Formats: sequence, structure tokens, C-alpha cells
Amino acid sequence: MEKPWAGRPLRGGELFTPTQDKLRHVALDVTAAVVAGNGSRERIANPLHKVYTVADHKNGKAAYATMTLEHDVAFVLSSDTQTNGRYEALIENRP
Repeated sequence: MEKPWAGRPLRGGELFTPTQDKLRHVALDVTAAVVAGNGSRERIANPLHKVYTVADHKNGKAAYATMTLEHDVAFVLSSDTQTNGRYEALIENRP
């Protein structure tokens, strides 16, 4: 399935790649499952929707930050980076 945003610039001129979106989805969903303590998810971030970070929202690159819920605790991706092929994500939980 072709994602309509793949390879298109975000507000602010940054290029968004499908790989980055996949990494953001995995980071958010896996962290929520592990922290919730059950190792699986009742809900996931919709794979058809782009995952925006809190940093994207604060910098005006996104209208919102993506959030997912697990056991009544919200998880958001604060920021993420890719350096030398390594992906790092900072995830917050908000009760």
C-alpha cells in the first residue's frame, strides 16, 4: 500500500521517509506494550497515519503529537534521531 506522505516534505521543508515512520510506529507500540506489562497491545497507532513527535509539534512541523493508550496510560514520542544507521527514540508516558 502506497503511503501518500512518503518522500514528501513536511511543513518546514524536512523530508519524511517511510522508514522513519515505520521506526516511529515500532518504537511507540513496543514501548507501550512492554511498559504496560502484558507484552502485547490492545490498541496500536494506526499504521496508515503518520506518527508525529512532540518535537515536531513544538517546532511547528505537525499539528499534533501522536499518542497511544495502553491500560489508561498515554504514550507519546517526544523526539527521535537517526545517526550512523542507529535509531533512538525518547518516549514519555503520561497518566
